[in-house]
Amino acid sequence: MPDEANPLRLRLADQTKKPADYVHLAREVQSGKELNLPLLRVAFLSTFSIELLKPALVVELAVRGFRLDAFFGPFNQFEQLVLNPNSELFSFDPEVIVLAVRPEDTHPNQLCRLLSYDTKERDSLRADLANRLENLTLTIRSQVSSSILVWNVAEPATLAAACADAALDSSEQQFVAALNKDIASVARGVSETHVFDLHRASCEIGIEQLYDHRMQVVAHIPFSSVAQIRIAREHAKCIALLRSKPKKCLVVDLDNTLWGGVVGEVGSEGIDLGEDYPGSAFVSFHRYLISLKCRGILLAVASKNNEPDALDVLANHPSSTLRPGDFADLQIHWGDKATSLRKIADNLNIGLDSLCFFDDNPVERAWVKAELPEVHVFDVPPNPMAFPAIVESSGLFDSLSITGEDLNRSALYQVEKQRRDFQRCFENVNDFLQSLETVILHEQLDRDSPHFGRVAQLLSRTNQFNLTTRRHNSADLGRLIQNGGIGILIWVSDRFGSHGLVGFALAIPLTNSPAEEWRIDTFLLSCRVLGRRIESALLSLLVDRIRMRSNQAKIIGEFLATQKNVPTRKFYHEHGFELIDETAERVEYILNGSDSPELPDLYQIKENSVER
Repeated sequence: MPDEANPLRLRLADQTKKPADYVHLAREVQSGKELNLPLLRVAFLSTFSIELLKPALVVELAVRGFRLDAFFGPFNQFEQLVLNPNSELFSFDPEVIVLAVRPEDTHPNQLCRLLSYDTKERDSLRADLANRLENLTLTIRSQVSSSILVWNVAEPATLAAACADAALDSSEQQFVAALNKDIASVARGVSETHVFDLHRASCEIGIEQLYDHRMQVVAHIPFSSVAQIRIAREHAKCIALLRSKPKKCLVVDLDNTLWGGVVGEVGSEGIDLGEDYPGSAFVSFHRYLISLKCRGILLAVASKNNEPDALDVLANHPSSTLRPGDFADLQIHWGDKATSLRKIADNLNIGLDSLCFFDDNPVERAWVKAELPEVHVFDVPPNPMAFPAIVESSGLFDSLSITGEDLNRSALYQVEKQRRDFQRCFENVNDFLQSLETVILHEQLDRDSPHFGRVAQLLSRTNQFNLTTRRHNSADLGRLIQNGGIGILIWVSDRFGSHGLVGFALAIPLTNSPAEEWRIDTFLLSCRVLGRRIESALLSLLVDRIRMRSNQAKIIGEFLATQKNVPTRKFYHEHGFELIDETAERVEYILNGSDSPELPDLYQIKENSVER
């Protein structure tokens, strides 16, 4: 039976589940009989009886592809568990630790007097709450490399000043906003620590539905049954994001998707696109797509259309928020959509499994599903007003962190298109590479580096040129560097602009000082710069750093096979390493003595001198 036809999976996906349904479904999921899901260990530390959320957590995490193995610390004993390195918390060896610490529980007597506090007292209380949370996260980080989810703060159930609160200097709502800003700052300052946005969830649920005073008094849980399910669902989404990769590119159709009507039949003036309905629904979708692009999601077009007609709308229609330059690739022709999607993936140098397809035509959707099962195909409703919600509710583009490079991703791919157009002027690849005037900046990763988050992101997302595909998080990397590892970062730029941080290599000493044998634990390069021999420079820089520690060190290079990194199998052999062991899954090479890989004369290499 196909997995999607699994009866339990279908019941899990049912959006009409009631609280009692969660209890029964959780038992079936935990039995493990019908679903083959990877186990995920999550520890919950709280100031209230969070264990009542367990059935909904089990079910909602199963919906996202994981079977929950949970540890629930007794409420209000979170500090005892964190401060004791031999506690049950650390014996459980969690992959994720949730800190659900509510100020209403830790500082109830101060919060009820908040309206009477002066500015100094309010700031002192806020600092105390933030410092307590920071100490918890830092202590956890010193013990384990688990990802940490820190709750921020919901609006209070009631406001002491009632309707007057919004205009007061001593506003409780403003206090919550400032405290949440402090919590976000704490999370940014501790590796692999993220915010669980209870504040946003509470706004979506509604304050009246969020709290249950009776449950608080009787069972030490402040939330209603409706809110418990919604909070569990949001938790499951965040936890799953820690172990999954967001999609990279949304591919959209044009006619009846970005505008109403068929432009080839009614012309640019006759399509529905404007401030009046139904054109306003398509304008709203344009603006939503722009917001996706601004957070780093690539946009592309796959349309069966006359290219001049379609481009005229995008370039010149007064109500088109989207312009041709907003798209990383445009496939507008009469070829089939599966072929267009393959071309988009090839042109952007990303996998087909990084694409999502949005097309109003069910025949086209069915064709792509049949031809390209790795592409996610949205079930597009007939009403364009629902288009943004369909994409947003999927969570396929969600991420718990966004870097500056993410925000600039679309511009990076536009520059890459200019490079491809420029390459057509050359018959010889080496002449083209020479003409790019490439500059490689390098830097050694140290404990104080601001780049741990971006490097961890590279490790989680890079699949093609990744020789071992080890998914170290920021905390793992910090520990490996602390124990003597050498990490090299490289940035690449050329005559067209910057690619940003694109490469990382990590070598680990295998013996005590003086280190005579090293293993290259991680070696990866972003797909954006493949085919330019940048990998040779990264390897040379890493070997040079190792030689600075021990000139005669033996350097072991590993290749661990995956479905996507097969072309890199002989990388070390091609750079002067000798084969010492080989199986289908693993190849091991060694570089002896003072040998170093040859460096092609294609770029300038400089040490990164940008101040932190």
